[in-house]
Amino acid sequence: KAGGAGSTDEIARFDPAAEEVTLLDAKLPTARCRTAAAFAGGRLLVVGGTQQKAPPGDFHDEVLSLDPQTGTLDSAFGKMPQKGGSRIGACASAGQMICQGGALVNTCVPGSL
Repeated sequence: KAGGAGSTDEIARFDPAAEEVTLLDAKLPTARCRTAAAFAGGRLLVVGGTQQKAPPGDFHDEVLSLDPQTGTLDSAFGKMPQKGGSRIGACASAGQMICQGGALVNTCVPGSL
């Protein structure tokens, strides 16, 4: 993995009909673990996370958007109101992504998901 055990910059697509996983060309801007993601408005939105060996409190606050048709990743959605840390919960409803919770400590453990 790009960032060591527990962190990665890779984005993969799973096809349940074919039971195949394909790595996309798009990469996260930094390797991370403990992100949250939800499908809203025709895009996969990814928020939060941290890097395995990051200093305490070094969390990501960007809202990343992946277009599944083109594989294009961008950060045009801006940032979360505060750095959400890791283990954020996310769901999508009515075209919006709703996030809650999170841990304000680096919880990435080598070899964990």
